[in-house]
Amino acid sequence: WSGKTFQSIPNHDSYELYVYVSSSGRQNMITTDSIPVPETPTHEVKILKTAVSASGQDLGTLAKAKLLLRGPKSYRITSGTQAAVLSLPAGDYTLSETEAPAGYTTAEDVKFTVTDDGKIMMDGKEVQQVTMKDVAFRNNVTIRKVDEKGNNVGDAGLKITCKSTVIKATVKPIEFTSKADGTRTASLYPGEYTMSEEIVPTGYEKADPIDFSLDTNGHIFINGKDVGTTITMVDKYKKHTVKISKQDIAGEEIDGAKLTISGDKIDDITFTSSKSAPHSVELPAGTYTLTETTAPKGYAVSESIEFTLKDDGSIVLNGKNGSLIPETTEDTKIDAAETCAN
Repeated sequence: WSGKTFQSIPNHDSYELYVYVSSSGRQNMITTDSIPVPETPTHEVKILKTAVSASGQDLGTLAKAKLLLRGPKSYRITSGTQAAVLSLPAGDYTLSETEAPAGYTTAEDVKFTVTDDGKIMMDGKEVQQVTMKDVAFRNNVTIRKVDEKGNNVGDAGLKITCKSTVIKATVKPIEFTSKADGTRTASLYPGEYTMSEEIVPTGYEKADPIDFSLDTNGHIFINGKDVGTTITMVDKYKKHTVKISKQDIAGEEIDGAKLTISGDKIDDITFTSSKSAPHSVELPAGTYTLTETTAPKGYAVSESIEFTLKDDGSIVLNGKNGSLIPETTEDTKIDAAETCAN
């Protein structure tokens, strides 16, 4: 074989060089200097990564997706704003997404064939380029509208406005009405949002807006704190000033009576009457009970009084309206003869 050359060899991408020793102990080497290696024909193939919203809206090209192309030639690709242009030999290929950009689902594999004459075939049809689509995903967020006691509040008009998202879609504000018998659910893309109260139910003060962010795992962050998957907006009660007058049967204000106001919307309010002026308290609309727990020295304990405070701030007591609880909170003075009786 010394001085011999190969006239033709199989078409492969690479060759190995061997050194062998003859029976006489002489080293011999096969060289490939004069072996002609035919070039494999290649064809231009464009790989394009695009995105669509959850509703099917075209979001254009998608950058920063990590792709792997496997076939007669293999490539690792990071998508950009333009199609990647490759020179590929004829053969069957599989395009896989190894890492999707934040906010997008990982696409299914795309299979295609490059024919000997350079055509790109997918599912039996010729295409001009290979396109892989990612779908932007949304996470469900639970919305609770409650009062100061944690009870659900209905009929509040709420709006969620998108400030920014990790996707390129235009996100319209979401408007809905809270329910007294449960929560509401909103489906949102990862991003930055503001929830505001547009319609305030009767008997409540308007709540401050809540700024929050939603990460790709569906967790909500408010002021940097992870609050899980639920946003709770609290409506404070609209309150009215109510004056409590504690009088004796002569209509004079009495010092030293210990009184308690109780109701479903408040924690018990306890105070001591003063003869200088009626006692003022701030209460939301509702039904209440005024109870004298301790009468001043020389007086008997009065019976409890129930009253209703309406949304307009008026008081209903025994079917009559008034601006303060009248002298039905009288104390009867006890004669010395009674207190000394056996």
